[in-house]
Amino acid sequence: MRRWLPGLLVVITGLVLPSLSPSQEQKAAVASRPGDEVLVRDSLGRSILAAVVHIEGSVVQVSAPGFLPWSGTFSPTADKPLRIVLLHPATLRGRVISKGTGLHGYSLKLSPKQAPANAPPAKISVKDEYFEIGSLAPGLETLKVEAEGFVPLEQSESIREGEIRWAELELRAGSRLVATLFDGKKNPLPGVEGRVRLEGADARFLEAAEIKRLSGMLSASDKSGRLVLGPLAQGSRYRIVLRIEGRPARSLLLTPSTPSVAREINLPAGGTLRLTLKDKDGHPIPGSTARLDSDDAPDIDLLPESRPSGKDGILTLGPLPAGTYSVRLQPEGFRPRTVRGCAVRDGAVSDQGEVRFDPGLEISGTAKDDAGAPIAGAAIRARFYESGRRLTANRKTDREGKFRVAGLSPGPVEIQAEAKGYQAEKEEEVPAGTAGLELELTRSGSLVGRVVAADTRLPVTAFSLGINKERDDSTSGWYPPRGFPTIFEDADGRFSLEGLQPGRYDLMVRARGYKTALMEGVEAGSSGSEPLEIRLETGLHIDGVVLSAEDRAPVSGAIIRTSDLLPVETDPEGKFQIEGLTGKTLVRVTHPLYVAKAMGEVDPERTPHLEILLGRGGAVEGIVYGENGEPASGAEVRVSFAERPITTGPDGHYRLEGLPAGPLALFKVDVPGTYEGFESAVVQIEPGVVASHDFGRGAVLHGVITHAGAPASSARLTLARIASELPEGAHTHGSLSVRCGEDGSYETHGLQPGTYGLLVTWEGRKLGKLVAIPEGEPEWRMDIDLPDLWLSGEVVDAETHHPLQAHVTASPMSQGQQSASYNSTMNDGDDRVEFSSNPQARDQTDSQGRFRLPLMEPGNYRVVVFATGYRQEQPLEVEVKASRSDLVVDLAPAIGLSVKAVDAVTGKALDVSCASVSMGSDRGTNCGNGAGRFTSLRPGAVKGSRHPHDPGRKTPALAAGRHEER
Repeated sequence: MRRWLPGLLVVITGLVLPSLSPSQEQKAAVASRPGDEVLVRDSLGRSILAAVVHIEGSVVQVSAPGFLPWSGTFSPTADKPLRIVLLHPATLRGRVISKGTGLHGYSLKLSPKQAPANAPPAKISVKDEYFEIGSLAPGLETLKVEAEGFVPLEQSESIREGEIRWAELELRAGSRLVATLFDGKKNPLPGVEGRVRLEGADARFLEAAEIKRLSGMLSASDKSGRLVLGPLAQGSRYRIVLRIEGRPARSLLLTPSTPSVAREINLPAGGTLRLTLKDKDGHPIPGSTARLDSDDAPDIDLLPESRPSGKDGILTLGPLPAGTYSVRLQPEGFRPRTVRGCAVRDGAVSDQGEVRFDPGLEISGTAKDDAGAPIAGAAIRARFYESGRRLTANRKTDREGKFRVAGLSPGPVEIQAEAKGYQAEKEEEVPAGTAGLELELTRSGSLVGRVVAADTRLPVTAFSLGINKERDDSTSGWYPPRGFPTIFEDADGRFSLEGLQPGRYDLMVRARGYKTALMEGVEAGSSGSEPLEIRLETGLHIDGVVLSAEDRAPVSGAIIRTSDLLPVETDPEGKFQIEGLTGKTLVRVTHPLYVAKAMGEVDPERTPHLEILLGRGGAVEGIVYGENGEPASGAEVRVSFAERPITTGPDGHYRLEGLPAGPLALFKVDVPGTYEGFESAVVQIEPGVVASHDFGRGAVLHGVITHAGAPASSARLTLARIASELPEGAHTHGSLSVRCGEDGSYETHGLQPGTYGLLVTWEGRKLGKLVAIPEGEPEWRMDIDLPDLWLSGEVVDAETHHPLQAHVTASPMSQGQQSASYNSTMNDGDDRVEFSSNPQARDQTDSQGRFRLPLMEPGNYRVVVFATGYRQEQPLEVEVKASRSDLVVDLAPAIGLSVKAVDAVTGKALDVSCASVSMGSDRGTNCGNGAGRFTSLRPGAVKGSRHPHDPGRKTPALAAGRHEER
């Protein structure tokens, strides 16, 4: 029962609206209850004179032409007049497509709304592939589309009051897996459960809606061993996991391209490993578990955690897939050990005998908050190296905040403390054996709030939210916190951000149809913050049409992006509308079949209508080959600017269209969402011509990476083609990435003859050199032994000899200096994959100005040093025959230059967040704090420019500034 109360808030279709101002109120016509006063307004507070109010008992019904009807109940004792707000209905039009073609015979429904029962029902009409949903109340709607032979789709739409929206709903062709399970002896295996794996990297390339749909998909084999799982989307890569008690789990990689895929799968019984764990005196070690690694056993990531060793110290591992294993043992209080070469056969027990352990070192300490109070239950993680592998030991603090991590190897240990409500604290190099370590955790902050329309105060139910720590003189850029959602969907427009580092933040909110809102300097305190209200304003708009340049036919489904707003799509007539603009904007149009087009400095006041012509461009197609030389299905191929990547089918084929003429970089990964099997290439594109490129074809480079005679397990090796050998005008790529196996072995495919920058990352080291792949050699072996070769020294002020904070790099000169080189870093889960066409050793000096650079081999090196406020007259040329620690780099103070940038026409100050200044051959760059201060420059003529990341902006005038000697 809804009651009318003083200071009335009227709830309409699930939205809370403020009471209206009583000034100049108009009484609406009242049927059947004369004398009752009812005031009816629209969402902007304007009177609705044509409203008709019908009251029967405690039920009120209100209607007016052009508005959604409203009904509700009230208490006879409620204050008068009753204030009621009517809303304009919205309309959602669109069509259902598959692969760009209209789809017939589908069903379209709206999910149950989180609105009161009195909300008027929406009107749905369907004709062929087109649909229209009318009488929609503002809010969040979820559309559900189903069609025979297709994967069902759920898509949320944020509806604004009175708008007419176009939306295209694309269904993907469906498939089902029909698997027959056997026990390894051709006997049917009933009771095997099958599901799509959604953990770790297997889910990284799936959208959130698809993960939600697949999470409830489970099937089991019948008496004949038959299992049916689906629907699965054709063209997507899935990892299907099959489990049954008593046998090791197996997985199947599947990229379906037909309505049904049949497979016969064996689940062998597996084998067992047995080890006896004892201390150095021969006493059994109970309660210890193991971690397994293998280069040839399948699906070891599906193995459950091992059961702990018993009182007799016997540890039994199984059932395991057949293969050769490395067993990592880490008993509490003992130094870890790795037992390699453990062979497992189906149906057999492999006894590895006794494994003896030496006592390990320990680190102890206390976790406290910033007020000095102990933190109980904090998670302590210690990471250290043993036998070429990084191991982890996890502990918890006690009631007094104390912790003790035992069983550590000699050397540096990374200690990290985490606790709910606190920022994580990390100490990167704590010597094993340290006692009394104190970790101080800062309480986390939070931000909560609500996003509403500025004019109507109606909630904005779908929006993107960007958050960045407020910049100051000590920061050089924006570093958004990780782990926070960027897209919010909430019926009341609410958001909540927890676990923030206390401080001030800038919030940026974007929503379809509204101006981008920036709220600066919001305080996120450790004790929480007051709820925020972010109001989004409507702005200028641009109407337009996208046509084919060849025949001026409308281009449907093109994506229109602007500088600050969320993208929109073109309708069947190629039309679109961009709303919420604040002024001039960059407009960029993409479509899978056409060349992307960008238009800079579009002014909605002077150019309210756009006609955009798209050309077809060229295309490229080819085959992706796997490590076995066979076509690889489920690999991902894309270009750097592609909206969507292409996934190869069972024949390994891919085709990309709508590409611009000229040299173009292509990228391939074997597993979408990761950099497994990463490879790039440059292809020449011509209009109207289909170019060809096959991945995985070329020379094979293989070998073993070792250190001190032991395998460098899991070392990462990257190869980047040197810039001088790439086609003119090409993107600076031509790279491969591979991770070594447990035995240090690696193998790459698809290398073309030429010179590459080789970079090996292992145990925190980055070691590189240039290597040449000869022509005419289909297979090339290169074993790499990582030496303990170092170049160490210190960086000091040339006048005072005080130590300096500086960045130091060293690059090899033995094969000549390149005229150009490039570096790039890519994220691969928790790892960062680095490529370099001229690998450099890098380090940052410590508080004493000291640095230490790992090198791959003896030779001549070029050493470059950068320190804020200082300049290096010229790079050093250093000869390294053996490890040396005698290098001293003296840096002279540089010139400091403060610059104020203003608009050359208006004289208005500009916020130049990133710019560069050059004086002769020197260049200084200032990014992030907008302070306009540049250092490391010599005296000379000054030239200024905006950073190239500001496209379409003219170079600003430099106002009268100042320079000073430092």
